[in-house]
Amino acid sequence: MRPRGRVAEAQDGGSELRTATINEVQRTRPVIIGTSRVIAAQEFELGPWRVPKGYRIVASATLIHNDERFFERPKQFEPDRFVGRKPDTYTWIPFGGGTRRCIGAAFAQMEMDIVLRTMLRSFDLQTTNEPGEKWHARGVAFAPADGGRAVVHRRRDSSGREAPANDLMAA
Repeated sequence: MRPRGRVAEAQDGGSELRTATINEVQRTRPVIIGTSRVIAAQEFELGPWRVPKGYRIVASATLIHNDERFFERPKQFEPDRFVGRKPDTYTWIPFGGGTRRCIGAAFAQMEMDIVLRTMLRSFDLQTTNEPGEKWHARGVAFAPADGGRAVVHRRRDSSGREAPANDLMAA
């Protein structure tokens, strides 16, 4: 999708690129970096291995999300990789997976969509060459150490006037 098409989508209230961007953010900066389970059965077959009861299996979202077998150019931030397709259930796991998937995943996705959509009504986000923020552990989850810095500019209409501030942005 070309840059102008992205702006038009945002202005027209489209959601495909916004959703793809949210998915890519979660791939590159998952809030939960991994999950684990203790084997309760006598034995668990995992590919060519047999894991005995009591052992712990760890799934690292960070390692999976940065694996070139699953994501081309995994170190690059490329929302277009999710345009027109949903993330794979087994290789995109910011909320874990299976029956133990985070119960709040759908709510979190909706919340991110609403916040981003609300911001884009009044602001343009600008890219930067600054390095990404360091992570800060907050219990079991991670967050940007400096609160999530962003470069934003108030959007202007075709006559050059600033877009009106949205009531939700003041909160």
